[in-house]
Amino acid sequence: MQKIIRTSMIVLSALIFSNCSSEKFQWDNYTLEEATKLAKNKLIMIDFYANWCSPCHLLDKNTFTNHDVIQYCKENFINLKINTDTEYGYEVYKEFNVESLPKILFINSNRNIIGVINGYYGPKDYLNKIKKINKEFLSSNNE
Repeated sequence: MQKIIRTSMIVLSALIFSNCSSEKFQWDNYTLEEATKLAKNKLIMIDFYANWCSPCHLLDKNTFTNHDVIQYCKENFINLKINTDTEYGYEVYKEFNVESLPKILFINSNRNIIGVINGYYGPKDYLNKIKKINKEFLSSNNE
């Protein structure tokens, strides 16, 4: 009986630990100006957020901790996270006429908007959307 309880506790601990340990999205530490100079054949993904925005926090908690989302973004985009509550963030926010949060913009090196994601999406839907945006960008670049 003690063996069963001990084994159950080990399995339960492993499950709890695996659910608590999520990957961390590594945002690139560039200004938009720096990112546009680096973006040759890659899109720049800009996550516009604010501290008061609940759906923004859900994206961080649920979507940007997903292994597949993290890997795809890391391999395919320059990833910027811009707080619209800062002076710099508000300037960029106005430049792109962002009207609601969360808003994810995908821009090229010329600052042209290639794709937009409005609002919150879970990992699976988010991944489908960003793959579609990136595929369209890459195919138009190869024409």
